[in-house]
Amino acid sequence: MKIYELIIIFKPKNKIFILKFLNIFKNKLIYYKFTLFNLENWGLIKFNYKIKENNKGSFLFLRFSCENFLINKIKEYLRLNNIFILRYFILKLNKINHNLNIFYFKKRLKKKNEFKKNFKKKN
Repeated sequence: MKIYELIIIFKPKNKIFILKFLNIFKNKLIYYKFTLFNLENWGLIKFNYKIKENNKGSFLFLRFSCENFLINKIKEYLRLNNIFILRYFILKLNKINHNLNIFYFKKRLKKKNEFKKNFKKKN
């Protein structure tokens, strides 16, 4: 079984839909015998550019393990059944610590680079 990360961007102001979606999606994961490691609600985030005429979106992060052929079923479900989803992104993890989030490392790198830039300006 491979480990995957899924990020879903919902249209803003649809909190009730997100809760309904989570219940249905969790039932699908249980039915197909997925193992859910992590579920995070990142909340409402402003975009740098408009996506389908929206300036903001609600982000949801999932980490789970499943067989390769089941990923196509997830993609099909996300594409066909949900009109409130703006975008989704599925990432397959290779040899990484499954307790940490990949985006955590990107944020950390940015902070290090900003520190270096500020340090060079002072000197």
